[in-house]
Amino acid sequence: MKKVDSKEKKEFVYLKKDSKDILDHLIKLSALTKIQKNMADYYENQYLTSDHGDMIKDEIKRILFEMQPMMVSLTDCM
Repeated sequence: MKKVDSKEKKEFVYLKKDSKDILDHLIKLSALTKIQKNMADYYENQYLTSDHGDMIKDEIKRILFEMQPMMVSLTDCM
């Protein structure tokens, strides 16, 4: 039997600024909604206060507002 050597091919993905912005917003939105989903645990263990909860909710609203113009493009992409 011959030993087959495989090479990893490294490729770079170049994104336009619009695509980077959309991905950045989606990543932030994903992280914040995961935190918000388990907010009771964070309150119970005193990792976060109610002020932090308000800041997270406001940030989610801000991100969603900024994503409104991008929604058609994002939906078409999916």
